[in-house]
Amino acid sequence: PLGVRRGERRTIQDQRLTDVPRRRPAAMGRPLRVVIAGGGLAGNVLLRQLRRFGPELLHVRAFERRPFELASPPGLNVLLNHNGCAALADTDPELMAAIRAVGFEVRNWSARTMAGDVLYHLEDVVRDGRADEPCLVARWDRIHAATRCDDLVEYGAAVERVDDVAAAGGGGGGGGELAVTVARGGGVTETLPADLVVACDGRYSALRQQLAPAVPCYGPPYVADFRIVAPGAPPPMEGPLWRVYNRPDAAALAAKYGGDTAIRAAAEGVVRVGLMRMPARAGAAPGEVETGLFGNVRLSDESLEAYGSLRSGAVLRDLFAAPRLDPIGDFVLRVLEAHGDAAHWARKQQTETAYAALGGRVLFCGDSAGAIYPSLGQGANLSLEDACVV
Repeated sequence: PLGVRRGERRTIQDQRLTDVPRRRPAAMGRPLRVVIAGGGLAGNVLLRQLRRFGPELLHVRAFERRPFELASPPGLNVLLNHNGCAALADTDPELMAAIRAVGFEVRNWSARTMAGDVLYHLEDVVRDGRADEPCLVARWDRIHAATRCDDLVEYGAAVERVDDVAAAGGGGGGGGELAVTVARGGGVTETLPADLVVACDGRYSALRQQLAPAVPCYGPPYVADFRIVAPGAPPPMEGPLWRVYNRPDAAALAAKYGGDTAIRAAAEGVVRVGLMRMPARAGAAPGEVETGLFGNVRLSDESLEAYGSLRSGAVLRDLFAAPRLDPIGDFVLRVLEAHGDAAHWARKQQTETAYAALGGRVLFCGDSAGAIYPSLGQGANLSLEDACVV
């Protein structure tokens, strides 16, 4: 199914590991000391859940390596899928409502060609019982702003490592106090005591590399992803999200670009964009919208490390050119040509999954637990689900 069915699982609240601290502090005679590494989506959603327990049960500190003014992600488009929205709606309805206020709901799943030929179309997956919650399209920076717990996060400070105090002292470890090393600017470090550490510091997590090393790897199959946010008139489509596919003219591209390996590899596959209509940046005029576009093109062994030639609006236009164009296809070409030079690119990469270390006293959440292919569009959703379940 497209979404997790509530009738086929227990509610998230019944499964949450954070029920455990309700019993532990009484035995300890003090609050449980929790450190969160990372102030992104997963870290902030988790902070909102933990603060409900109150300081008599939990003493929580969170650290984000980036300074405050740089802590929000750039204004790129993001799709929160059904599972992530269902998890958050179950766990924190107030936050889900705040996020919905900065985005547009998506109930349809639709795909077409550049010529307008419909590949599939599901009008309303919630009404039809395929999902419990609608999807959401929005700008990344506006979603992050809705989740931020700035009063609980120290910016410009990074959790560098975690050590088992008993093991370091020769006691064998296995359940005692943790020593958390926090680094600040100017080479200043501090060691904090903790009972539980949650790593929410992304796919290049320092704690993941220390305790359960895994290097992000690429494919195969190899895919490059790009994102564009374009101001101006919205796309001429019903609903806030359509997926548009094209089979490039490989012969025409070979004649135009010669033996360029990256363009040849992309032309031999199918190219795709997701076209989003979403509310504009914070501070924009009421009712102003922007177009978010995310796309995928094929890479090869030869072009995996050298695909710079694809980072061109003109090349992207040629990859999506088709003999016939409907109004949506024409809109896609115009956006690619006008804004393709400024697209944000990433390669398909993943890491093996690890959920915990040091006997469960360090938990990995979101991308630190296991980075997922960007082309699947599930990274933000898994971060939401992890933060809700933990």
